[in-house]
Amino acid sequence: MYEKQVETMQELLQMRKNSRRKRDAVYTRLKTELATAIEDGALAPGEMVPSESELSTQYGISRSSVRTALDELEGDGLIFKRPGKGTFVKDNTLMVLEQDNEPFRTIGIDFDIKSGEQNWYTSKLLDGVEEICNNGNCRISLLRNFDFSQLKPGFIDGYISASSTEQELQRIVELRTLGINPVLINRMTHLDGIAYFSVNYRKESQNAVNKLITEGHHDVGIVSGPLFPRTSQLHYQGYCDALGIAENAVSSLQCFVPGYESDAVYAELIEEYLKRVSISAIYLVNGCFAAPLKIAADKLGLKLGRDIRVMCFDDVAYMAGQLDYSFSYVKMPLYEMGRDAAAYLLNKFKMGEDMPVARKLYRAELVDIQ
Repeated sequence: MYEKQVETMQELLQMRKNSRRKRDAVYTRLKTELATAIEDGALAPGEMVPSESELSTQYGISRSSVRTALDELEGDGLIFKRPGKGTFVKDNTLMVLEQDNEPFRTIGIDFDIKSGEQNWYTSKLLDGVEEICNNGNCRISLLRNFDFSQLKPGFIDGYISASSTEQELQRIVELRTLGINPVLINRMTHLDGIAYFSVNYRKESQNAVNKLITEGHHDVGIVSGPLFPRTSQLHYQGYCDALGIAENAVSSLQCFVPGYESDAVYAELIEEYLKRVSISAIYLVNGCFAAPLKIAADKLGLKLGRDIRVMCFDDVAYMAGQLDYSFSYVKMPLYEMGRDAAAYLLNKFKMGEDMPVARKLYRAELVDIQ
């Protein structure tokens, strides 16, 4: 009897040992496959890694084992975690260099630094810039509406601009003559020597409208401000690309409104537009048209999300409760752009001309809000 119990115990121990070996083998495979996917680009920088629950189910191991593998990958510098958001692939192309014995630096910015819903765009850019500067012996200086004719060498070391006017671009070129390193954020340029971190507005607009077309919407309207800002023009070009129409074509599906007007004015103009067109979907170039669209639709007895499918280029998720209708929007990685632009400048300060000019394009995400 005793010998049989001993034999049974040995079998149990062997089974546990085999089970542990199997678990360890799967754990190692998980870590290796994730690392390989990141290094090969199958998981791109900034892309979300599958959740612990998904990986646990896929590999047949416990969530604690998955968590350990992810912790080790984070320790290896391949991924990073954002509480409440998930785990993402780290972009190691712009690692900030060690700041030992580096002088204190100043980065100027030209976008509003106020927080709150009304400044959702610039606040996300600033969050990324601040993360790097707070850990990189660097301070931020707001230069919005600054008289650049008074700017002297040494006042700032770098400059991050979110503007796209010809006047601003010319000013950026002139900064280089003062030894100031300029960077465009969420803007692109063909000017030599100017770094940028941006999405491709034209391509992302095309993708957004293509989503509507794929869903079966062929009469897609558009609400846009004037086309003279470069970004508005790119939005419209992407819309035209998706629908296969010429940029200079005149169509009843187009609703162009003046810039910097009140919600009441926009609502009135959009209401008149909706009265004269028959559309199943509408593309809003700017988030400022989302609330006026609801006002106009309510007056006409239209149910947005049901009668008219809505796509907005801007991240208007914070307005979901106010809008009270389902919509989709283009979510740009603004935080990542700000972070990478600041990291580039800190590297540039240390490496000088040995640091190549960075020109990085990011992929936007199409998000559905029900």
